[in-house]
Amino acid sequence: MLPEGAVHLPSKLAAKCAKMLQVDYAEAIVRFPLPSILSAFRFIDESISDQIGFEFRQRRATPTMSGIVVAVEIAETLRQVRSYLNVSLGY
Repeated sequence: MLPEGAVHLPSKLAAKCAKMLQVDYAEAIVRFPLPSILSAFRFIDESISDQIGFEFRQRRATPTMSGIVVAVEIAETLRQVRSYLNVSLGY
C-alpha cells in the first residue's frame, strides 16, 4: 500500500538515480515476513517462499525489498534518468 502522492519505481537503478539527483526516497518493501509458525521451519522450498511472501536468510524470515518509493512529482524525471543510464552507460 502506497501513501497518497507516492509512486513505486521497481528498479535497483532507481535508488542510484535518486541519490545522483539528491531526491528524497524510501526503499520499497514489497513483501513482509509472516510472524507465524511458518517462520520456524528451517528448510523451505524457494518456490514456496515466493508464493507466501518472504525470504529466508540465515534461518530468519526477512522482508523482500524491491525498488524505491518517491513523490509523484519527481517520478517521471527519475524514469528518464534511469532510461538514460540504461542506454548510454549500459547499466
